[in-house]
Amino acid sequence: MASARPVFQLELRASDHYLVLLGGALLGYAVLGKYFAYLGIPPLFVGEIALLTGFAVALRTGCLVAALAALPNLLLAIAMIWVMLRTLPYLGEHGFNALVCDWDDLRGTARLLDLLARDRRLLHRLRTNARLTARAWPTWEQSGEFMAAALRAIHRAPPPSPQRAALAALADVRAGVEAHRVYLAERDEYARKVERIERITKQPAVARLLAQRQRRGLRRLLSLGKRLLSR
Repeated sequence: MASARPVFQLELRASDHYLVLLGGALLGYAVLGKYFAYLGIPPLFVGEIALLTGFAVALRTGCLVAALAALPNLLLAIAMIWVMLRTLPYLGEHGFNALVCDWDDLRGTARLLDLLARDRRLLHRLRTNARLTARAWPTWEQSGEFMAAALRAIHRAPPPSPQRAALAALADVRAGVEAHRVYLAERDEYARKVERIERITKQPAVARLLAQRQRRGLRRLLSLGKRLLSR
């Protein structure tokens, strides 16, 4: 029992450190966006490193078996591992017939264009696979047949129940009315606050004081008072 306590404390310390690491990663994603996400050595970026680190900590603490005992958690873990594997070379669609990056990622676009300019084999492979992909696409006649079949299936199917649509529309109306009610309540509260302030400023003494605040001497006195209060 005495020897198990330091091990347990070490596992808790590792979990605490991983939570700090995960919080820092989330903060980096929120502040820096895609520039933070590209940190690392392909195909191991910040997200993959954080996932593998969490997996190692979960194995060390022994909570992974308990977490995977539930079916939803097991499916979520499989989905996470599959997404991570799709970043590895030759397992994803990226690089098969095109190189993909975000539409507003100027640095990523420049990096991919530089890669295509330097790697002629990659450019030839992308061009060849793009032609094969385009040939596999349906023609206009085939697309028209697909659309006609879909429309005929919709025409033969029984019409949908109007009650569900009416209930959904009423739910949307209720949600809109509730949101508008909250907005009106906030506006009335702000109007009452403004009315109180205007009632105070319309007092003769306050009105004279406000009229005199544009004078140079009073403005200096007010600025001096603000400095003294800010200390």
